[in-house]
Amino acid sequence: MPSVLELSYLGSFSIKINGQSVETDSWKSKKALTLLKYLAFHSGKKLSRDFLLELFWPGDYEIYNLHVAVSYIRGRLREYTGKRKEKFIHYSQGYYYFDKAVIKNIDCQELEDLYQEGLLLEGKEPEKALEKYKEALVLYKDHFLVDDIYEDWTTSIREYYLEIYARLVINATKILAERNNYEEAIELCKRSLKYQLYNEEIYYLLISLLIESGRMLEATRYYQEYSNIIGQEFGLEPEQKFNVLFERDKKFFSAGGLDYRNFSTGPFFCSRELFLLLYKLALKRRKRYKEDFSLIYIEIGSNLLSETKQYLFHLCRNKLREGDIFCLWDKRSILLLLHKTNVEESLKIRDRLIENLPVFMKEKLQIEVIDIEKKKELL
Repeated sequence: MPSVLELSYLGSFSIKINGQSVETDSWKSKKALTLLKYLAFHSGKKLSRDFLLELFWPGDYEIYNLHVAVSYIRGRLREYTGKRKEKFIHYSQGYYYFDKAVIKNIDCQELEDLYQEGLLLEGKEPEKALEKYKEALVLYKDHFLVDDIYEDWTTSIREYYLEIYARLVINATKILAERNNYEEAIELCKRSLKYQLYNEEIYYLLISLLIESGRMLEATRYYQEYSNIIGQEFGLEPEQKFNVLFERDKKFFSAGGLDYRNFSTGPFFCSRELFLLLYKLALKRRKRYKEDFSLIYIEIGSNLLSETKQYLFHLCRNKLREGDIFCLWDKRSILLLLHKTNVEESLKIRDRLIENLPVFMKEKLQIEVIDIEKKKELL
């Protein structure tokens, strides 16, 4: 009977022969270990010796190097079989290949199979699909060959399985959410963030589930975390759909008489609390990237408070840009944050707002540009 191998690639590499763990840390030839990882992952696939030499010994085409590495692998693996003639790696007419018949399973390929099974079940049997997704998620202990990030051949494979992992999280989360199992869905998203630091869809799901569960402060913190990550790494800002999530929560953004509709474009209307967080983020970006922004303060002196706020709300919607932010600072004031706008530009925006006010309303409003340098702590 041939030996039976089990291999783990998700996280640190490990291999078992007939149920016994192979000690690879003591291998003197790290090149041989890397070759083993590659050949075993591509088990059954014939690979030319020239290809292997170019991949693992670039610029050095001494076939001797490949022969020594293959011999070393065979010798070390045979220590766990008691069979002196078991080859594991075969050679035929200039091609090497790992014996696929001896491999019982490879964890990352098992993960992919479970994912595909889940996709087939999801339409008609979502509960069974969820079971498959959960089985697969348990297998993802870390990124593909996490200790071999400098091996070029691992990069595309690592990204491939990372994308499958992301889809597993997203699909499982959606099924859980459809069954109102918000807590488990939220925890699943949170656990995944250590691997999916930049995945927009997972952050979007997490924030929407937190809002749906009434955990607005926590949702705001994750929004700020995501904003920081993509801002620092890519110089980007969250898409408008994140803002819409917050706007849909009427309790959190209760403003007394304002018309709350689900706008998908335009400036972002938020609460004072979220405005503070976004203001602090803008201060950091201003310091780090020299990115301008400005503040405009509007104080309402009219007795027609509700009607005036209603009018100003729609005025801001129509005259501000996508990415700008405004909030009801208190019962009688509105505060605007204008991204990438210097003082001169903000004065023009202020004047444009004033021009579009009815005469009777102009007399009851005070609109001024705030000097950020003097009033950083005001907020």
